[in-house]
Amino acid sequence: MPAFSVMADQNCAAGTAAQQAATAALNPEIEQINKEAEDSFVSSDAIGKCLSQLSTGITLPVFNADGFVQQVHRKSETGSL
Repeated sequence: MPAFSVMADQNCAAGTAAQQAATAALNPEIEQINKEAEDSFVSSDAIGKCLSQLSTGITLPVFNADGFVQQVHRKSETGSL
């Protein structure tokens, strides 16, 4: 049973034809909307998985401030700044 009602009398041929035409017109639209929603979900899911793999694969260099300060200090003592 469709999610809408036709105002025509369902006991007459015109009412039956109207109901069938409405159902035939609406069902492909519903199928298309469902397909687009599913495609969108699959795309979003794939993008999310891809980005999560990227984020776990990215490593940032470790900045050693103590080593940097010591290097600057050594260079300042030798005059090679």
